[in-house]
Amino acid sequence: MKTLTEEIVEERIGEEQARWQKAIYELLLKMTGADDKIDGACCDSGDPLEFTLTEIGQGLGFFRDQAVDWTPVETQTPPHGIPVWLWSKEWVDEDFNPTGIREGHFIEGEGYTSCGWDPCGDVFTTDEESIPTMFAYKRKPHGK
Repeated sequence: MKTLTEEIVEERIGEEQARWQKAIYELLLKMTGADDKIDGACCDSGDPLEFTLTEIGQGLGFFRDQAVDWTPVETQTPPHGIPVWLWSKEWVDEDFNPTGIREGHFIEGEGYTSCGWDPCGDVFTTDEESIPTMFAYKRKPHGK
């Protein structure tokens, strides 16, 4: 038979496990937006760690499915007028665009157009002068 102290310790450990699981789950949802894909399904062991690892695996699987392949623009240009992701090292800005990725398109005979943040004007502006170094095709939203 457990003592009152042992019961209290066991209860607190369970509460702490639940708190960690909830925090990890919420972080996965925030980072992936895949709320209907992260549910710990197929984990029947009853082990909280295995359940949490299953959820993490589901979140990473979602990222893998959403991954894009980047193509250097010097080897290939995107199709005329099709919206794509564009990247340039010169677009990386710690405050306004830490990834250096913009949405844009390529028009034959005119070049690239993308939208970038102008911190001086505090607005988004159309950029028709900067040339990206890579592009990637946009993917459909997960499950669409």
